[in-house]
Amino acid sequence: MITMRLPFHKYLLFLLCFSCSLVTWAQSPYSDVVVFGDSLSDTGNLFNATRAVTGRGFPAEPNYQGRFANGEIWVDFLKSQLGLSQVNNLAWGGASTGGPGALPIPKNLQQQLQDFGQQVQEKADPNALYIFWIGANDLLEIKTQSDISVIVPKAVSQLLTAVRTLNEWGARHVLILTLPDLGQTPRATARQLTAELSQASADFNQQLWENRQQFQGQLFDVTPLMQQLQHAADSTGIQTTTEPCLEEKTSQVCEKPDQYLFWDDQHPTSTVHRQLAAQLAQSILPSYYTLATKQLALPLIQLVDKSGTLVGEFNAQLAINSETGHLLLQNSQMQTNNGYLPIPARYEIETGLLNAFVWFETRYYSLQLQWHSPATPFHAGYFGVVGVE
Repeated sequence: MITMRLPFHKYLLFLLCFSCSLVTWAQSPYSDVVVFGDSLSDTGNLFNATRAVTGRGFPAEPNYQGRFANGEIWVDFLKSQLGLSQVNNLAWGGASTGGPGALPIPKNLQQQLQDFGQQVQEKADPNALYIFWIGANDLLEIKTQSDISVIVPKAVSQLLTAVRTLNEWGARHVLILTLPDLGQTPRATARQLTAELSQASADFNQQLWENRQQFQGQLFDVTPLMQQLQHAADSTGIQTTTEPCLEEKTSQVCEKPDQYLFWDDQHPTSTVHRQLAAQLAQSILPSYYTLATKQLALPLIQLVDKSGTLVGEFNAQLAINSETGHLLLQNSQMQTNNGYLPIPARYEIETGLLNAFVWFETRYYSLQLQWHSPATPFHAGYFGVVGVE
C-alpha cells in the first residue's frame, strides 16, 4: 500500500477528482443486508403466505404491494441507497420476539433466525449487514401497568438472545433499531393505553441500551426522528400526527398521505420510512464527500483512548471553510457506546488523530486527520488531513 502525505490544499485536488454520490452507492460496502422484524419491515412475506392459503393476500390494497404502508418502506429505500439489487428480508407482519405461535404464520423472530441459519448453515457472512427491528407486537399485548414489568424484559431478552446467536455464527455488522413511542400511535389513543405503551417503549429501549455489552453490534435510536416528525411539521412536511390516513373499516384513504405521520392506526407512512432510511444510511455508510455542499460526512466516529478502550461515538459532519480550506466540524451527535461494531471512523483522544475510511467508486481510502485547536477564541478549530493511504 502506498502512503501519500499531502498538504491539505493539495489533498483537496486529489479528493475532488473522484465522483461520490450522496444518495446511492454504485457498490455497496456490505455484501448483503439481512433484515429480521415485523410489519414495520415486512415487504411481502405475510402477504405472499396468506395469498397462497386464501387466494387473497394480507395486507390487501390500498396497502402497497404487501407492505403495511402506502408505498415503499425503509427496507426498499435503504436497498437503493446501498446500491443492492435485493435484500434478504426475513421480517413477517405480526411477528413477536418469541418462538413459534399457535399458527404457522407469522414467523416470529426465533423462527426467522432458524430459517436464516438453515440458509447459511449457521455460518453468517461477516461482511453482511444484519438489521433487527422488532418488539412492537410483544408490547402491544400490554393492557395494564403491571404487564410492563413482565412483557418488556422477556421481549428484550429474546431479542438479545437472537442477536448473540447471530454473533456466534460470525455476524460482525449488526444494527438494532429501538422502538418508536407506541403510546403516540392512534391505536394506543383509541384504546386509552397511551401512558402504558409509552412507558413500555421507553423501558424496552432503555433495557437495550443497558445491555449493549451482551452483544456485538450497534443500536440506532429512532426516537429523535419520530419526535422531529411529530413536533416540527414545518420542516418535515408532516401536517397530521395524531390521525391515520387510512380508515381501515372502509378502506378510505386521505387526500395527501405524504402529509400524515401514520398510514393506519399504528404504522407510519412511506414518507416517514423514507426519512428513516436516509438517517440509517448516514449511520452505516462509509464517509462521503459531496461537491454540492462541500461537506465531508463521517457518519459514525468511534472514540478510543490510547489503549484502544472504547469511550463513545458520534455522527459528524465537516464543511470546508472557503477562505482557509480547513475542514470545520459543523455538527455532531454524541451517544454512549458500550458495544462494538467496526465502523468508518476512529478517533484517538491522546494523539488527536482521526482515522477515517472514505469510499470512492471502487475502493476505500484511509484518511488521517488531525484536530487543530483554535489559536484564539475568534478562530474555529479544524481537522487537517495529514495522510492518505
